[in-house]
Order: sequence, then C-alpha cells, then structure tokens
Amino acid sequence: MKKGFSYCIIILLILGLFPVTPRLFFRLISNISQATPQSEQYINREISNVEEMTKTIIIDPEMSYIGDDNSGVGLEYQKEFTLGSVGSKNTLSLQVAGMVAVRNDNESTDYRNGFFTNKLYINGNYIDNLNNYVYQEEDRTFRTIQVPLPSHVLRPGINKLIVTAKGPKCGNHDDFALKEIKLLQQQ
Repeated sequence: MKKGFSYCIIILLILGLFPVTPRLFFRLISNISQATPQSEQYINREISNVEEMTKTIIIDPEMSYIGDDNSGVGLEYQKEFTLGSVGSKNTLSLQVAGMVAVRNDNESTDYRNGFFTNKLYINGNYIDNLNNYVYQEEDRTFRTIQVPLPSHVLRPGINKLIVTAKGPKCGNHDDFALKEIKLLQQQ
C-alpha cells in the first residue's frame, strides 16, 4: 500500500515536470499495478507461515456453567490437559457468556468493589481476572476472549486449569458460561 502510494506521488511529480499522453500514463499505472500482486503473495506467504507455527490444543470444547446457581458446576471449574511441550508464546482462548464486563455493564461498579470476580489459575498460579477481557454488556451471547499466559506457568505433561467465581463471603457471585477452551501455542 505504501509502495503504491509512493509510486503515485512520483508519477504526479514527473507529470508536473513533463507532459505525458494519457496512453503513456495508463501504461505506467498498469505496470505498477502488476507489481502489487507479487507483494500480496509475499504477505500471504508470511501469514500462512505464522499460522503453521501456531499449534492449537483443545482443552474443553463443551459448555460449562459456573456460579452460585445450582444448575452448573458450582463456583469452581477445573480441567486437566496434557502438553507435549511448552510454546514460546502461549494464549488461552475461550468463549464466555454472561460474564460481568470491566466496563459498559450495569454491574461493572460492583466488580470494581470486589463482586463478580472470575479468576483464572494455571497449575496453581494466578493469571488474571477473566472480567478484564470482557468489554461488552453482560448477555447470553458467547464471545471469544484471549488471555496471554506466561510460559513459566505451563509445563510438559499434565497441567490444571481452574476458573473460580469469587466475591465477598456472603455476596452474590457471577453466573456465566464457558466453552471452546483451547491453548494456542507458537513454537
């Protein structure tokens, strides 16, 4: 894109100095436009190389409901998963619905006061509050969030993921659903 823009500027400068017939002008434009697809092929090749380097480990494709409503797994969700190796860059990808958002939600003020907090742990290490990755109003629509994981919290072999609905001792906890939990690793 930048290259094409530079060519246009150069052409306009040249046209200002030397009068050019329309036929010659269109020939120059067609030569420049033929060079662009080669650069697009290069970019597409680079994108596919990055995708090939990313490995996806499915942790749990099923939906789990978490919260103080008795129809779910309770206030804590646990899942073990096995890794052959730990990538240089690791991201937990999951879909959530009904989670209180950090902002743009009627209950965001309650979250900032310690209610409706949903914590993520890997192998006993606290990672972050999942609420920090949710930016829409609380609703039933599943949306994908991605949480970067430090490499030191993962290990080859069996790993344990825990999501807890926390809050004040006698307070109300967040009721939300998770599904499509996977780990994205770049080698």
